[in-house]
Amino acid sequence: MTVTGGRAGPTAPAAGRTGMRTLADPAGGLRAFLHLSPRPDAAVAVLVDRSGTVVRVLPQLGPVETYRADLTRLAA
Repeated sequence: MTVTGGRAGPTAPAAGRTGMRTLADPAGGLRAFLHLSPRPDAAVAVLVDRSGTVVRVLPQLGPVETYRADLTRLAA
């Protein structure tokens, strides 16, 4: 899932990439719920399973190895 702070959702993922959803969060409700302050210099990721349960919140994306196991489990 990708989230933007504006009223329009981000561009759809490239063809062939499945399982990603886009949404807009103009009022900052998701950030507030997750207790994350806005940071224009950092990308935030919220990993969510198929049932909608938040698996992990990454306040600042780093090396993929940090969360690769979560991605593998979510893709299974």
